[in-house]
This record gives sequence, structure tokens and C-alpha cells, in this order.
Amino acid sequence: MPQFDVRLRDPVTVPPFGFIELSVDFVPAGDGSYSADLALASDDPLRPRVHVPLFGRSGSTAGISPTRIEFGVVAPGLMRALPLVVTNTATAPVGLANLVTSDPRFVAQAAFSILGPGERGVIDVRFTPDAAQEFRGDLTFDLTGAANASVAVRLVGVGE
Repeated sequence: MPQFDVRLRDPVTVPPFGFIELSVDFVPAGDGSYSADLALASDDPLRPRVHVPLFGRSGSTAGISPTRIEFGVVAPGLMRALPLVVTNTATAPVGLANLVTSDPRFVAQAAFSILGPGERGVIDVRFTPDAAQEFRGDLTFDLTGAANASVAVRLVGVGE
């Protein structure tokens, strides 16, 4: 079941310099942080596809920042690393489990396994493109103990 639901009956036309309003429902499958990309097709030759980041959080006792990681442009074969910070806002310890990325060009390594109340931990996320194209993936992990949540963070990078 998708976490985000956009309801649009028919294709719409947006006039030049115009806008439309879309309703997006957030319906989480459980507690946790969720992110996704809403991709909009366009006839604009400069931007044939527009991506809108979506984020929702349900019942979590942990802070995740950022909720989406954009690596920008990285030359194929080179690597860029960016931090993801997890903050335990609960009054009991929070553990980290099942740290996985959906694309092997993105690699994550945590500098912690358990966070005490009020503590922060860093997950180092690395992007190493192997071709000149855009790559998208997800970093997912579980927070155990007080947080008891599944987290998904969208990852985007361009090899060029």
C-alpha cells in the first residue's frame, strides 16, 4: 500500500506561469518516517519531468534529518558522502537495525547502534555513480526500542 496518495481524475494543463493545487493524502502503514517522489510529466523541453519530494512522519520518537538526501552532480567513479542525523527524542534507548539501501551506488554506514535519550547519531551515506545519469534510491532502517519505527529516506544523485 502506498504511503502517499495523489488523487487526480484527468490530466490537467497548467498555463504558462500558472499553477494547480494537488491534494496528497498521507496514509502510513505504521509508525515511522516516510519519503517519496511525486513525478510530474511536462511538455516543457527544459524540464520534461518535475520531481516533488514528499515526507510524512507517524508516531515516531526520533528525529531524522534530512528526510531526503540530494547528492547533486558527482563524476562517475568519484564519491560524495553526506550525513544523516538521527536524534533520540524518547526517554529510553533507541536501537538501529536493518540499515539497507535499494541501489548499490548508495552505501550507508552508521556510527552508532544504540542512542540514549537525547543523543544524536550519524549515518554516513555515500554516493558513487558509475555512469552519467540520474540515480534514485531509498535508505531504509528500523529504529527499535522506544522509537519502534521503520524509516525511509529518499536518495538522489546525478553522475556527470
